[in-house]
Amino acid sequence: MLGFFHTFDSQLFNKAIKLKKLLLLIIFTLLLNTKSNAQRRFIFQHEVGAEAGISNFQADFIAKGPFDGKATINGFSVNATHYLHILPRRYGSNPLYRHTILKTTLGINLTSFDNKSFGTGTKPLEDPPKYTIENTPNNILLARLSSKTTIISLDNELQFHYRDIVRFLHKYNRYRNKSKVDPYIAIGFGIHYVNTTPSYDQEAIDREAGWNQSPGASNGTGDPGYPDNYKSSFIAKTNTVTLSGNFALGARYKASPYYDLVSQINFKYYMSDWIDGVNPDLSNNSSNDFNTVISVGFIYHMF
Repeated sequence: MLGFFHTFDSQLFNKAIKLKKLLLLIIFTLLLNTKSNAQRRFIFQHEVGAEAGISNFQADFIAKGPFDGKATINGFSVNATHYLHILPRRYGSNPLYRHTILKTTLGINLTSFDNKSFGTGTKPLEDPPKYTIENTPNNILLARLSSKTTIISLDNELQFHYRDIVRFLHKYNRYRNKSKVDPYIAIGFGIHYVNTTPSYDQEAIDREAGWNQSPGASNGTGDPGYPDNYKSSFIAKTNTVTLSGNFALGARYKASPYYDLVSQINFKYYMSDWIDGVNPDLSNNSSNDFNTVISVGFIYHMF
């Protein structure tokens, strides 16, 4: 009896193995057929390149952007890029294909945050008549807060070009157009690994500088030694992964039959407010961190 069940199990196992092999063969055949059909209908062209740029990172530090009349540079980025053109073999096909490019970017952004725009970062916390430990203004304490952030990013964006990219990029047609400039807009998303190390003045904490819980005090709800309504929980080392929504404006310039120059301004809105290591739980902190990067680079055509 046991031998019968053993034989039955062996037969069932062998049938399962054969069925698995058959399913794998069917899937593999379908994939090959799909790829073959795609290759018959479309042309896949690739480009590679590199970019470098400067950034104006807006975070929970004093504003340093164009909205307050300043264009402060607080970071820089370096990127490797890949471009994919999916073009129909029939010229009269959907014109959308002839104006779109899929761009993938792998890059790193290094940013330093500070509040020294207050102009009070060098004021001592000792006992001169103007700045005693007990009555140190909040902006002096804010000027003691800084942070350094490293972001490794993988971004994808779909570019919509003004010109027909087949005519613009084809090596035998490249100089027949009157203009060598091709502007574009782009939308996309990114995934980012973020490592941030904030720093705050330990002396201010130890000596409870500026702290006052008397009625009407501006920092009466904060922790001892911290500025304004800040608490120690608002400042923390960040080591996380987050997403962003991206929007870009740019232009290509045909420098040679095989190279393009490119310039782009890119806006990234992160799905986190901890990019800078600071996240005050205050009523005026209603938006996440965002970054504006202006970059230049080159593109090499691999076709």
